[in-house]
Formats: sequence, structure tokens, C-alpha cells
Amino acid sequence: MYLKLKAKWQVKSHPHIKLTSNRKAYNEKTGRLKKITTNGGSIGIWLDNKTFLVKSKLKENIELEPKKEYCPF
Repeated sequence: MYLKLKAKWQVKSHPHIKLTSNRKAYNEKTGRLKKITTNGGSIGIWLDNKTFLVKSKLKENIELEPKKEYCPF
């Protein structure tokens, strides 16, 4: 199965984690969707093995994805 996802934001500390306009998070390296999970009563997303991003702090830690410029070379 293949899903085409259009990224709108990326996480500042982990630029390979992308967020779409319909609030889906996915890993650009693997192409897998990231699930919203709980960690000790906090709701958020695991960015990697040690980093957990709480949903309430998500707005502070994302940025718009930079535009990719076309380069013919």
C-alpha cells in the first residue's frame, strides 16, 4: 500500500518527522506514520527512541517546511 502525503510542517529538532495539514505525522526516512501515544499520562509522539514530544508543546517545536528550489544541475 502506498500513501502520498503532502508535508506542511516539520519538527525543528528532527527535520525528517513531517506533519501534514490534516494532522498526520510521519517519518520521511521510512515513510511510516507516527502514532499518537501516551507516556506516563502525557499524550504525544515518539520522535526517536529517547525523545518524546508532548502534544501540548507541539506548536512550539514545529516550523513550516522550507520550499525546495529547482536546480537543473
